[in-house]
Amino acid sequence: WAIQMKISEETHPFTILFNGNITNREIILNSFKKIPDNVYLNSFTPKSFVSHSARHSTKDLKDIDLLPKINNNVLITPNVDSIFLGNKPTVNDSITMLDVVLEGNGYESHSAVHGVRGYVEKCNFVWLGTINQINKRIFDAIVRMNNKPLFFKLDDKELEMSSMDEMLN
Repeated sequence: WAIQMKISEETHPFTILFNGNITNREIILNSFKKIPDNVYLNSFTPKSFVSHSARHSTKDLKDIDLLPKINNNVLITPNVDSIFLGNKPTVNDSITMLDVVLEGNGYESHSAVHGVRGYVEKCNFVWLGTINQINKRIFDAIVRMNNKPLFFKLDDKELEMSSMDEMLN
């Protein structure tokens, strides 16, 4: 999938969410975490793609925004469950933002503090994450997405680190 970022015609970020044995999920993400230039975050909210924090100037926000940091990189997030959980308006907002970002054409938003902020250029990345359970509530949220992530169910047998290293090399 890293090759996907090199294909100039490809504009849709590629998203894989691993589900299954927690040890296997950790082995996979930790293996990718070692690759330089990947962006590893224990947690994030979709609002961090383009920030509107009142504590920072518009100029400083450009250094805080997640979207330019992940452009042409791999975003690794160990647990994305929280994005799909919460009250209905929050989940709907998160899904709407993710959908736009996963189109690969940037993201712009408006706030009373900073007005219109964002990025309108193409933004291609690979997003690798884990999800604990795909229950009905999470499934219903994901179904509303136009740009659905690919789910990869890991076998319940534990992987050995050596076999994961062999797969990556």
